[in-house]
Amino acid sequence: MDPITVVGLASSVAAVLVGVLAWLKPRSPDKAKSRRARGVQSEANSIAERYLRAVDGQVRYLDFRGVLRLDRLDMRFPLEEVCVVPRLVRLSSVSSAESGSAGRTVNFTDVERILTAVMEGRQDRAEARDLVDLLTAGRCSVLLGEPGSGKSTLLKLLALRLTRSQGARLPILVPLTALSSRIVEGGGEHSVLDAVSRYLAEVRHVDPGFDVVMRERYEAGELVFLFDGLDELADPSARAVMTNRLQSFAQWTLTRGNTLVVTSRVVGYSDMPLGVPDGEHLLVKDFDAEGIQEFVDKWTFVAERVANDTRSDVELAHASAAASISLKQAVFSNPGVRRLASNPLLLSILVFIHRQGAELPRRRAELYDLFITTIVTSWSRVRNLDGQALHTFDTAEVMKILSPVAYWIHSDVPEGYVRVDAMEDAVAAEYETQRGLSQDEATQRAKALLSGLLHSSGLLAERGEGRIGFAHLTFEEFMTARQVVLLGQVDKGVIGDLLAPRRGDPRWVEVLALVIGFLANVSKEEASADLVVRALAQAGPDFPDSKEALLVAAEAATECGEDGLPVPTWDWLRDEMSKARDWQSVALRCKAGALLSEFGDPKFDPAVIEPETIYVPGGDAVRGSEPESINRRMAEIRRVRLSAADEWVRGYWETCLTSELDVERASVKPFRIGRYPVLQQQYAHFVRETGRRPPNGSSLRAVLLSWDPRTSAPPSGRRNQPVVLVSWQDAVAYCEWLSAKTSKSFRLPTELEWEYCARGSSGSGYPWGDIWEPGRANTAEEAPGDLVACGLFPKGASWCGAEELVGQVWEWTADSWGDDWSRPSRHPGEVAPWKVVKGGSWDDVRVFANSTSRGANLETFASDYIGFRILEEI
Repeated sequence: MDPITVVGLASSVAAVLVGVLAWLKPRSPDKAKSRRARGVQSEANSIAERYLRAVDGQVRYLDFRGVLRLDRLDMRFPLEEVCVVPRLVRLSSVSSAESGSAGRTVNFTDVERILTAVMEGRQDRAEARDLVDLLTAGRCSVLLGEPGSGKSTLLKLLALRLTRSQGARLPILVPLTALSSRIVEGGGEHSVLDAVSRYLAEVRHVDPGFDVVMRERYEAGELVFLFDGLDELADPSARAVMTNRLQSFAQWTLTRGNTLVVTSRVVGYSDMPLGVPDGEHLLVKDFDAEGIQEFVDKWTFVAERVANDTRSDVELAHASAAASISLKQAVFSNPGVRRLASNPLLLSILVFIHRQGAELPRRRAELYDLFITTIVTSWSRVRNLDGQALHTFDTAEVMKILSPVAYWIHSDVPEGYVRVDAMEDAVAAEYETQRGLSQDEATQRAKALLSGLLHSSGLLAERGEGRIGFAHLTFEEFMTARQVVLLGQVDKGVIGDLLAPRRGDPRWVEVLALVIGFLANVSKEEASADLVVRALAQAGPDFPDSKEALLVAAEAATECGEDGLPVPTWDWLRDEMSKARDWQSVALRCKAGALLSEFGDPKFDPAVIEPETIYVPGGDAVRGSEPESINRRMAEIRRVRLSAADEWVRGYWETCLTSELDVERASVKPFRIGRYPVLQQQYAHFVRETGRRPPNGSSLRAVLLSWDPRTSAPPSGRRNQPVVLVSWQDAVAYCEWLSAKTSKSFRLPTELEWEYCARGSSGSGYPWGDIWEPGRANTAEEAPGDLVACGLFPKGASWCGAEELVGQVWEWTADSWGDDWSRPSRHPGEVAPWKVVKGGSWDDVRVFANSTSRGANLETFASDYIGFRILEEI
């Protein structure tokens, strides 16, 4: 071995020896302590991460298994995908004018007075809060809301968001019923933090080391306490203890920078509110129409995906859109179902029921029976954070005892809420009568039942100080109808005697329908349903208008449908309503027209493909307006008040009016014109045969007029109305299809032809003359505020017999407006993307419902106020 190699090897050995000796050398205490601290911190972080994963698993899904016995749908829904955050409004900013709950108009004056002490001195003026505001460090928020309004779900969503964030804050999600028993335990009192620790260890089985981590994070201000259901502590003394402990706990907790969110029903909270400095009280509002639509869109999409996740994204989107439109139509087409849908939990149940193929809103008696069974037996288990039922009830007992009470309240207490002692007396009287209990036993049973239902179900609710009633007007109506049917068990004539005097009361409209539904669909008593319907249809001293009586009976009869009544009765109702064309009252005409869509409008045979047309002889035609007419109508539209954002509309109106100044006179050849605009049921033949996209839209108005994409069926109750939500291209395609189908020549009328039908050679301002006359057209002045059945305005017919040329719907024509709506042009034969529409609509005032009015829309545009009428060339 050469010297250089020996030296190199010796150096290497020396280096290794030095390293070994350095490693063996005792370490300094500071370095050892630092390494141990890093190890402890690493373990603490690992414990916190495991805890967050456990919380994520706890709240990731909304679990409805066991709520309804539905076997065709996975009842676990991803919370983040389906949750719609309701409006959170500071209680101090809520006014009685904007507040509604459970189907009733609620005066929140009492609620505001109850919380005066809490809110005193507050200068808050902001109306709404964002969900993220609740997580502000050092803040205490109390969420107040009706049963099922989504308070518990909001806490779960907050917890889930914290588990997904990158910060060090930990959610502590605990039901206060579980916390209360652990604060007062073993004869002594424990701190809130100790009780939380016990709950997490005993119920959530957290890591044994989590208690140390939690307390360290508590001192560092890194905890978010989410406490649910203060009102669920039925024992007043337990609630008093919990409220006092929470107040003390909050003062120390918030100064460290932690966050506290507490939920409670409004009145269950009011007698012992939290007096927390700088705390805020937020009302969880019921869903409005937009909230319902967003909720349905989300839930139907997830439900479709869960039901079949093998479909492509396009297939899934199509199926969920179809299901969403169908359910939204069911919700918004009936006031009773709409009231239920404003409550998130009840809307969830509606989604499930609808997916099972239930026909909504028909057969509501069966639907509401299922709802009440659900909220009585399963409500508390679903809304409780631990999934535990707080109380169990015998549904049959609840129904039997509370139905007579509901009838009393609905008959004698319009506001729907009575004193608690009066309710207890009424329930006790039923126990005495039905069960033969002594007065003391009955009183005890009544108090126990009411207390349990108030705190553990969504059936009853408190309102104001010492007042109680049904949580939803719909539930009160359902149980009232049930009691009416029971009262008529021996003599069915009693039912008619009870209901007939109440036909003019809007509060009894739904009850009438539910009674018929009970008899026809639940009891299967067709003869009894027939007896009641005919009794309702007869005018009497208390209800002398025979037309109104007929419509009341017909509306109630739609609950059971044609199969639930004898054929002669159904046909009689239909034939009598078909005479509505000649009735004086526009409102009654329109109501009859809507009902005839359900009964089968005799004027329009659904099997007939070709719309009715009438002959128009040729002659001299005029198009356009003289300056005097333009100036008069211009003055009217300039008086209309518009917001700054909508001021552009006035410019559009003025452009449309001034475009009429170019008067044209010409001769037209004979042709045939549609007597009415093309109907929904007539357009349906075209959609079914060609597979063209059914008319639909996304706005609330459009949803009500949209077709079911799954069945290509027109919306229920609108088959005899003009088809809308069709573009100019759709209208042209329909004319081409009809031409091929009938071997005739159909197209859209030109402007000149359209105006000739409306005003003839005389150039009148309206189809009937030069003076506006009420009752001759469906416009904003007539107040239906909606499309109506065709054929209800015969006095508005033009000289040639065409009806509803003005009002009802704007109608596409064959003529082009130009390349830009702001620059109208009149060049016969011109092809441009903006097309001319004529005649005004249900949503327009009479300024636009005349023989010369014209507007412009893109040929691809579709709206709920535009339809079309066919012209047949001769």
